[in-house]
Amino acid sequence: MKKNQYVSLLILMFCTSTLFANILYIDKSSFTNSKLLNYTIADASDLLKQSKVSVADKETSVNWKIVLVLEQNKMAYKTLYDANTKATQQFSIQSSKENNVSTIVVTSQSEKGLSNGIYYFLQNKLGFQFYHPKETSIPDLSNYVLDTFTETITPRFDKIGFHIHAMHPLEITEALLNENTPNGAEEIKAYIDWLSRNGQNYFEFNLLRSIKLKTWIPYIKPIVDYAHERGIICGADMSFHMIQQRAFQLYKKFPASFRKKDKQILDNITQLMQVNWDVWNVEFATTEFTHKNQDKLHEQQKFLFDNLSKYKVKLTSRKHVVKDENLISNAKSVKTKRTDMDSAYALFVHTVMFYGLQDSSTPVYRNKDFSHLRNLLIESKEYRDTWYFPESAYWITFDNSVPMFLTPYLDARMKDILYCDSLGIDGHLTFSSGWEWNYWLIDWSIARWCWNDTKKAEPLQFLKEVVKDTSFIDFVTKANDLQTDFIKDKQLIKVLTAQTITDEIGGKLNLEFHPRPEYSYKYIMNKATKEELDFIQKKYVDMLDAYVKVYNYLKSTSNILPKNKIEKEILLSLDITALRAEHRKNTLSYLIAYRLSKLNKTKNPVQQYLDAAKSVRENALVMVKQQEQNYRYPVASLAAEKKSKTVYNFGYLYPVSNLHFWEREELQAKNNKWKFYYQNIWDVLKIIGVKK
Repeated sequence: MKKNQYVSLLILMFCTSTLFANILYIDKSSFTNSKLLNYTIADASDLLKQSKVSVADKETSVNWKIVLVLEQNKMAYKTLYDANTKATQQFSIQSSKENNVSTIVVTSQSEKGLSNGIYYFLQNKLGFQFYHPKETSIPDLSNYVLDTFTETITPRFDKIGFHIHAMHPLEITEALLNENTPNGAEEIKAYIDWLSRNGQNYFEFNLLRSIKLKTWIPYIKPIVDYAHERGIICGADMSFHMIQQRAFQLYKKFPASFRKKDKQILDNITQLMQVNWDVWNVEFATTEFTHKNQDKLHEQQKFLFDNLSKYKVKLTSRKHVVKDENLISNAKSVKTKRTDMDSAYALFVHTVMFYGLQDSSTPVYRNKDFSHLRNLLIESKEYRDTWYFPESAYWITFDNSVPMFLTPYLDARMKDILYCDSLGIDGHLTFSSGWEWNYWLIDWSIARWCWNDTKKAEPLQFLKEVVKDTSFIDFVTKANDLQTDFIKDKQLIKVLTAQTITDEIGGKLNLEFHPRPEYSYKYIMNKATKEELDFIQKKYVDMLDAYVKVYNYLKSTSNILPKNKIEKEILLSLDITALRAEHRKNTLSYLIAYRLSKLNKTKNPVQQYLDAAKSVRENALVMVKQQEQNYRYPVASLAAEKKSKTVYNFGYLYPVSNLHFWEREELQAKNNKWKFYYQNIWDVLKIIGVKK
């Protein structure tokens, strides 16, 4: 052999040995007929190959081996819902080494538990990070040395998962509701895979009355079947006759339908149960702000319960964040006693925005705090399945539609999970409203906090898994502390959110559902006294200015330089949140200066404030276009006008694409226009259900 050929052979041998330094064998001989485990093993094998681990078909000549052990479970479960408990989802995982072969033994009472253990091994031991349905962090394991360990990992709740709020035009809304969506089934399955990889066992979304059951059911049925094959419980969110946002109605009233109500309900049951739903999450009220006659409520609950019993569907309903005394009601709507249907139905207790169960101040939906919901969780869990149902984003005018990346969500969701775990709550269901502008981090963190592993829970602990730069993490930590101090605790959120319809409509409907300042912007500009203007200046304008200055100083002294997509995405999100504060400072300053000039009967210049606001908005628009390059789904799908199964004929980030709310605030101030329909993008009549 010639010298150069010999050298080439040595190089080839070296590269090959480096590339396949770790060779893995997964012993699946006992589970050849298990669709669940075959999906998981195939997925894990593909991921490992991408990480430069060779996956062998035979046990010989390997140095890693995964053994799956299914423990005997004498419990007989009637449904997939019943079969998913903390005990059956739990797994033990042990790694030992002998004769240079590392053996990883995963033990559980269920195949889903074994699947959870495999994905835990990949994510927590090997460094895969399943942070987004469309993206995964793949480590280089070509020379990875496996540690020895023994752990038992338990979920904090029997049921853990996500509700995709398909009333809103989110990433996969159309895929869920429109059978003609290109690659729709694949998009949904990718999300189901994400749930599986992160140890979730529940998936739910809203049905809307815009779906065409005849063609939609054959489309969605194999998708739900796929979820079941992956061990995921599937829930359908619907209503008896809710009129808001095209909620699917089990019956329609005259003149929409001439048929008897009971007949409509029975027909819908027959059609919908062609899909093997495990859970129906049913809204019984006409709106989330109204009570229902208690006798009629019991009658409807029992009728549905009796007629769904043969399908073994778990029925649930929810408690909205509005206090009972603040709902529109009459004497017959006031609940005075518990009924048999209370224990028959599970209860999902809902909270909103970045507020937590134990927060002292929650200025949303006319609440001082969430003590009424906290007390309900404690009471309800004693006699029925009770789940906590918080939000990881609040699309309409609060966070990602503005846009702002509100990091206090992380602390609120983490603390609530730990608190609900301490109470022994049965389930945790996250109300998900979009993943861009880093809200994927909130969802991913929630998914992982719902497992009680060996690490202490911290708000940014999972960001540290995908961002290894300690200086960048330090910057984000300080930025998060700053947001918590100024935006949440000092309540700058009251002016940073965009106005919603109930903030600007008059009369009895002028209700505080979102955080809002003590005085309306119309009042500040036209009627405020000097004392009131001074209050707004000190509480909001000065604090906005302080927040912006501290953030800019923090950024300038941190010397951070984003090195990858995630770091760029996070920095842009935090920067634009600070620019939002600067923009609001300028528009509020204009209102105050304008009013003072009227009170003082002077002609002091005020236009400079609106000019400054416009300049800030234009700078922010540049960042929006940069961020759009980071979107995981087509910009045209997320951030443009389009036809939709929802009442919104645009993607959920359309208001962000042109910073609609920012410009609207400038125009409102410039023209002194404050009606809710001024520069309005919402079809209010569709939203409230008056028109189709």
